[in-house]
Amino acid sequence: MTYDPSTDTRLDPRARDALTRLPPDASGDVDSREQLLAEANSRRGLENRALWRRIFDAMDDERIVPRAGLRFADHTLTSSPDGNRINLQFIRPDTTEALPCVYYIHGGSMASLSCYDGMYRAWGRLLASMGAAVAMIDFRNSVSPSSVPEVAPYPAGLDDCASGLEWIHEHAPELGIYENEGVFLSLHHNRGRMSYGIEAFEAGDPLAWPLFASDVDLRGLVPTVISVNECDPLRDEGIAFYRQLMRAGVPARCRQVMGTYHVNEVMTTVCPDISRDTARDIVAFARGGRHPLARSDQV
Repeated sequence: MTYDPSTDTRLDPRARDALTRLPPDASGDVDSREQLLAEANSRRGLENRALWRRIFDAMDDERIVPRAGLRFADHTLTSSPDGNRINLQFIRPDTTEALPCVYYIHGGSMASLSCYDGMYRAWGRLLASMGAAVAMIDFRNSVSPSSVPEVAPYPAGLDDCASGLEWIHEHAPELGIYENEGVFLSLHHNRGRMSYGIEAFEAGDPLAWPLFASDVDLRGLVPTVISVNECDPLRDEGIAFYRQLMRAGVPARCRQVMGTYHVNEVMTTVCPDISRDTARDIVAFARGGRHPLARSDQV
């Protein structure tokens, strides 16, 4: 039976009205990927793609989501492991403030659409207008091209999305993003590496910088508990090290204390209850008591 949105009383009347004006979904099973590609590149397929693009572009209404106060940039980067080129649309408030970043992967079942389609342009502006930087990746679709001309099945699109995220992380300082940067600590400089041992850092010495450690380096370490604070610029490094320990088979636990900054628990007059909770958990772990942070093989 064909779905009729006009009779679906669950929908907000505005949503119901919009659905009744959109072309119906007439898709069905296919025998092969080759059939899908042939349909997408047929005259009818190209006309259908153009129709949807016009519909999506009509959803980009600057009266609803204005461009004012925002800054826009387009980046082209190399994806790994194939070495192909992908595009990234970057939108942020027009300030010099370091901001959290939303990494957005557009819809279309990894098969079609583009982050440059009108509805996604507007969505990116809306996110940015709320005070975040927005990185929208245009990856290789599996059927119809995005702004990237190549189409390819899994894992091409996933690799492109992962590569885009890595690129964002590598370029965070120049893009003005890094979560929690400036909350008690500022880390966008080389002072820590230079003071503690820049040669060891450049050599990837895991004794100096544990995140360089391999699974073999970590194997056999004692049971470990890691406590991180939600608004600490070092939070993600602590979580990453916890995951390395787990992967290496080291008994480990990680706790994240919400609403706190770097060394918040050590400043016992600021949030005494949080300081007590953290101290209690650490001591319970050290004593090997029956506590959520302890495992039976640690007792």
